[in-house]
Amino acid sequence: MAPIEIALFTALGLLVLFHVYAATFASWHVSKSTYFEPGQKYAQYAIIWLLPIIGVAIVLQVLSPDVRPRSPGWVPWFEFLLVAAFVSSASAATENSATEFVANLADSSSAGGGDD
Repeated sequence: MAPIEIALFTALGLLVLFHVYAATFASWHVSKSTYFEPGQKYAQYAIIWLLPIIGVAIVLQVLSPDVRPRSPGWVPWFEFLLVAAFVSSASAATENSATEFVANLADSSSAGGGDD
């Protein structure tokens, strides 16, 4: 087995362990919630366990404030990390599309049939 394969399997194993830990943490908080009905809790459990890592962030975001974890930890930090990733990717896409629009506009005006 090549060293790169060992590294990939190790990274995958750590990612699976992280998801199991985070999903267990979120499931415990959902079970302690009195805000949701049992059917809603089952739907949240499905989101937690079937959407790796992102499902945990979604469910912890919709928990009522009295059930959310009060101590600072990795879960609130994870929310800010997701928001930063989405904002930076959206701003990069906007900049790229604006640059392409200006370039296309300049090409069409310089090549557009003027009377010479």
